[in-house]
Amino acid sequence: MTKLLARLPGADLDEVLVTARGLAGGDAEATLTGTAFVEFMAVGVSKEAALVELTAARGVAPDAVAAFGDHVTDVGMLRWAGLGVAPANAHPDALEAADEVTASNDDDGVAVVLERLVSRAEGRRSGRTRP
Repeated sequence: MTKLLARLPGADLDEVLVTARGLAGGDAEATLTGTAFVEFMAVGVSKEAALVELTAARGVAPDAVAAFGDHVTDVGMLRWAGLGVAPANAHPDALEAADEVTASNDDDGVAVVLERLVSRAEGRRSGRTRP
């Protein structure tokens, strides 16, 4: 089994997560992936771990990575990346971990940041600098 999802309708998932982490101990990781489930997975399995492996294989440094995330499961990835971005409507843990908070998902916050980053990269390639 690669992961286990637990759903408790009507429960406060932040409280359930605290209990789940206590039950998992050092035998599993527990996180929230949205507003309906607590997720359990093997120790060391995370978005951050996948990015570390992927970027190392390609010779990309963390400071050259922008990561976007909106929930507890994204916290490690947001902290690891050179630029961690959370939308305004993200979980409080993701907001705290992010380097930057953008507009909400409903207001295309990720697109706003991507457009800015692409514009800067194009400016550097052409020799122009853009704010």
